[in-house]
Amino acid sequence: MPEGNRVTPTGDVVAIALRGAWTGNRGKLHEGHEIVRFHSGKLWIVCELEFRGRWQPQWQPHHYTYLFFHDEAVAFAAGHRPCSECRHKAYVAYLDAWADASGGQRPTAAQVNDRLHDERLHPGTHRRRLHELAYPELPDGAFVLGEGRP
Repeated sequence: MPEGNRVTPTGDVVAIALRGAWTGNRGKLHEGHEIVRFHSGKLWIVCELEFRGRWQPQWQPHHYTYLFFHDEAVAFAAGHRPCSECRHKAYVAYLDAWADASGGQRPTAAQVNDRLHDERLHPGTHRRRLHELAYPELPDGAFVLGEGRP
């Protein structure tokens, strides 16, 4: 029976038979083995499955909820950013790409977290915010919903 901690491109946390290539978190979302909230804060990161031999059991009380992503594209589509510790090179490249795209300075982690959070959810709600674009405007690798379906 798959655990209910797999993330879809739309950010939903579901129970599907998927062995993720990446892990990450959005804070403490669980009670027991049940997901009880969509997020807990603005820090949504995607991490390596293994880093410096660290290991923690899942579903620990008072500990963040381990989430799993099929790949990095799913993690980005769901609104996560690279971890600054276990994925430092990817994190720096992400910040550099952000600065290049905006024509400004490299943002701080707090600035990135705030902006991503504003992009993920409708203000004042826990409802996922989706963005409508014409097909020619879509970036490479974008996940698309047509008539509400992938």
